[in-house]
Amino acid sequence: MRFVISLILNVLLCIGLVFSVNELFQNNNELSELKQELWNQDREQDKIITDYNKLEVELEQSKLDMAKLSDMFAIHMRSHR
Repeated sequence: MRFVISLILNVLLCIGLVFSVNELFQNNNELSELKQELWNQDREQDKIITDYNKLEVELEQSKLDMAKLSDMFAIHMRSHR
């Protein structure tokens, strides 16, 4: 009788262990997906920052070019006086 009870308890423990391992496996997969998503977002944020910095440099260059053109136009207009 003890053997049967012990066998039943061992089977129940094994079933519980299988469910626990399955749950851990699912959680591990979810964490891996979350990690990948965060990594992708980080890469996207880095790309946005890089693009922003490039645009900022282009804007500064455009301001310098505009100032040069303005000076050249002012000199040209003075020559017509």
